[in-house]
Amino acid sequence: MRAHELSLALWDTRALSAWHGGAGRESSIYVQPLDPLGRLEGAPIRVSDGPDAAFEPDLVAGESGMAIAWYQRARRSGDLSAWLAGLLPGGERQWIVPLTAGGEQARNPVVRFIDETLHVAWIEQGRSSEEGAAIWYQRFSSAGEAL
Repeated sequence: MRAHELSLALWDTRALSAWHGGAGRESSIYVQPLDPLGRLEGAPIRVSDGPDAAFEPDLVAGESGMAIAWYQRARRSGDLSAWLAGLLPGGERQWIVPLTAGGEQARNPVVRFIDETLHVAWIEQGRSSEEGAAIWYQRFSSAGEAL
């Protein structure tokens, strides 16, 4: 399995790694727990869905759980979409929401926990490279509900 753009989050006594990659032409977001000695535990868990290529995971931990943000590129159209997902301590996906402010191309999301609220920022613009890009920001509960 190929692996690129590693991210790491620590939670209590646990550590979880994230990357994009896969077998062959696949480019999905995966997470995998690490043991106390830093060795990978179990099999990688795929977080992203579908055939789109996924990139740049940003993994964070808070007292109420873990979250991961990434973006995807549609293989046929090249359209970009940004995503946020909540994870259980073992890496299993709990929920998933798209990140959008109404534009057509969303990318490069980052996520942080502050006071158990998820704070997410991403870049979004229209389809044309002539249209200006803007930075968007949104808060979410640890259950994935927009605030």
